Amino acid sequence: MLLNRDEIPGYRSEIEAVGELFFGGETRSFITYIIGNTNNSESCRHLFVRSAGGRIVAFLILSTVLDESEILQVAVKKEYQRSGFAAALLEEVFGFCREMGISKIFLEVREGNLPARSLYEKFGFEEAGLRKGYYENPRENGVIMAKNLPDSAPEKSKK
Repeated sequence: MLLNRDEIPGYRSEIEAVGELFFGGETRSFITYIIGNTNNSESCRHLFVRSAGGRIVAFLILSTVLDESEILQVAVKKEYQRSGFAAALLEEVFGFCREMGISKIFLEVREGNLPARSLYEKFGFEEAGLRKGYYENPRENGVIMAKNLPDSAPEKSKK
């Protein structure tokens, strides 16, 4: 589910609790940006969530600039991992991007995060580059992955 800016404060603590496990305070910064960004420019961030038992258990933060997007964060609570939540978020994001006319999606993942890399490859992402020593705690390379969305052109109205 894509949350609009006005809905996010009601879920903020749940989203931050999931993100804190993986990203520390970085999730909090992204959410603050999303809520405060009233600029209708070509660059913005979107927050997608999934819930179970009435609680947020997974989220994805997407940044869009013109016809490209970058997945900034994906997190699923440990007890819900490998249950389809990340896959559902990716499917929703692909549909959203196609509707928005996005032609390419990027993401970055720790080189050693093999389960995540495998999931992204399953969804058509391919390695596009490497950022040596990008991550800390522990120090690790970041693998840049990309996916083309060939059917991303907005539908033209038929006459």
